Amino acid sequence: MERDRIHSYKNFNVSVYVPVHNVNQMTDFSEFDKEFQHLQRNIRIGRVYIENFRGEQWAAEEQLLKVNEYFENKGIAVSGGLTPVGIRLPGRGGSVSGIYPRQKARPSHAD
Repeated sequence: MERDRIHSYKNFNVSVYVPVHNVNQMTDFSEFDKEFQHLQRNIRIGRVYIENFRGEQWAAEEQLLKVNEYFENKGIAVSGGLTPVGIRLPGRGGSVSGIYPRQKARPSHAD
């Protein structure tokens, strides 16, 4: 993709992951832009991954579209991001991805 080449380094592309919590906090884009410009001055960001949900926290479609538009207007490629919710098993360490019983019913806005 052309915009990946514009923002990339010669041998690699830097991607940033935006967790749903941060997606939902991005309401004042002029203030966010000041912070993001500082990051862009120091790192060439070619792609962002926008997380739409984690656990029981969701981003509204309207918010996802605003965040997507912000980054695309900067010429940065945008993709969706997903972080599996895991559960810790006693005595086993690590985590196992799975769906908790209370999460099996998808909210109507997830369709």
